[in-house]
Amino acid sequence: MKWEDREPDFQAIAQETKRLFARANRHKLLVVILTVVATLGAAFREYRRQRTYPATVILSATEGENVMDGVSHANDRLIDYVYYVVFTDRILAEMADRHDFRPDLKAKNPRLRIEQFRDFIDIDIYKNEFTTPRYAGWPARSAHIAIEFRHVDPDISMTIARELGDLVITRDAQNRQARLAAD
Repeated sequence: MKWEDREPDFQAIAQETKRLFARANRHKLLVVILTVVATLGAAFREYRRQRTYPATVILSATEGENVMDGVSHANDRLIDYVYYVVFTDRILAEMADRHDFRPDLKAKNPRLRIEQFRDFIDIDIYKNEFTTPRYAGWPARSAHIAIEFRHVDPDISMTIARELGDLVITRDAQNRQARLAAD
């Protein structure tokens, strides 16, 4: 009876492991050659892999003192706001042009170019106090927004991450000015 035919317990697993080591011991040269080839293949693949360098900008968003609503905002809504309202396709296309990102796709498939640029962006919201409602007399809520951009050149990565952070700040200032003008 083979060990697969019955429910393997610890003793059966130990016996099968001993059997496999004994079999490998009979074919030492083959095992060593396969191990070396697999190790060299993995090392070569890792060596040839293109590295990306992340750069992160962290913003702190705090609501104004006069905001007195009982509304809470989920992390997903805040992330979606930054991804799709602040980082519009037009803005990302202009940024990709400035930094010469995938110029081969500019004429062939501009949509793919923008989506690939967007794939290098990660947004994380943490310490988000906007998830709880705020009522009159409560202190202002805040959240931290981490914007990360990855690129093969660390300097370009940092430059683009800073530009993305500036976009969020600029858009927030425009929204505040529009609300102030409406009042």
